[in-house]
Amino acid sequence: MYRPQSSPHGGHDKMRRRVALALILVALPALAAAPGREIVPGQRVRVQRLFRADKAQVYYPGRGTLWGGNLNTAIQYNYAQLRTATTELLRRYPADRSFFVGVGRSPAPLVAILQNLHPDLAINFPASGLSGRSGIDRRYLGEYHRHFAAFFPPEVIWGHRDIVLIDRSVGGHSIATLKWLLQEWLVGIGSKVQVRGVGFSNYISAKGVDRIDTQRFPVLSELLQEPFETWFGEFVGSHPIGLRRLEDLRRNSGYDHAKNLLRELMETDSHLDGELQNIPGIEVVP
Repeated sequence: MYRPQSSPHGGHDKMRRRVALALILVALPALAAAPGREIVPGQRVRVQRLFRADKAQVYYPGRGTLWGGNLNTAIQYNYAQLRTATTELLRRYPADRSFFVGVGRSPAPLVAILQNLHPDLAINFPASGLSGRSGIDRRYLGEYHRHFAAFFPPEVIWGHRDIVLIDRSVGGHSIATLKWLLQEWLVGIGSKVQVRGVGFSNYISAKGVDRIDTQRFPVLSELLQEPFETWFGEFVGSHPIGLRRLEDLRRNSGYDHAKNLLRELMETDSHLDGELQNIPGIEVVP
C-alpha cells in the first residue's frame, strides 16, 4: 500500500521521468486547446451576467427530493440549495485564486454551476473508491499520473491558483488521499501550485481538509446516492483509477443536459444575481 510522504521534497527523480512521459503522451492535446477568459490572481474574475430581469423568479432553499420524478424535477426542487452551497464555496475560496476540482460524481452539480459562471473555474475529476482509504496500491500510481496530466490544464499546473478539491464527504479521507497524491505529483514535476481540500460534510476527521457544514444544505447529503450520481455525473459509472484506465472513460450526455438546465435557472435567479455582485474576487459584466 502506497502512502504519500508527509514531506513533499526529495526522492522524486523517478517520478519526474514518469510524469514527463505522461505529459508528453497525454497532455499535448490539452496544450492545443484554447483556454477561456483568462483568470489572473489578484484580478477579479470577469463573470458574464446571466440574469434576465424579464424572467426573474425567487427560489427558496426548502428541502426537495432527489428520488421522485426525473433529472429535471431533481434540479428544480433542489436548485436553491445547490446554488447557495456554490456561493458559500466562492466566498471561502476566492475565484481569482482557486481552481475547483469536483472529486468523483457527487459534486458534479456544483461544478456545473461554477462552469456556467466561467469555463475555467472548475472541472470534474473521475476518481471513485477512495472513501475511507489512507493510501493506494503502488501499482496504480502511473495511472493516477496519467489522469492528472490529462485533466489539469497547463495554465493550472504552471499557474498561481490553488487547486481546491471538493466533495460531498464523510470524514474527508478520500479528499485527503487525493490531495496528497496530487500535491506529490505537482512537486515531482516542478510545479509550485498548492492543493487544498474541502468537504461538504457534518463532520471532517481527516487532517488537512476543510469543511463546509451541510446542515444548511441537507440535499447535499444525498449526492452520494443513486439515482443522482447517474443522472448528474459527467462520466458514465464509477471510475476507480488503477482498476479503470484513462481510456475507459465515457462521457455522460446527461451532464450537459443538467448543466444547461442549471444555466436556465441561473438566468432567472434574482438572488444569485445579487449574491455575485458581493462575492470578493468576482466582477459581473454585461
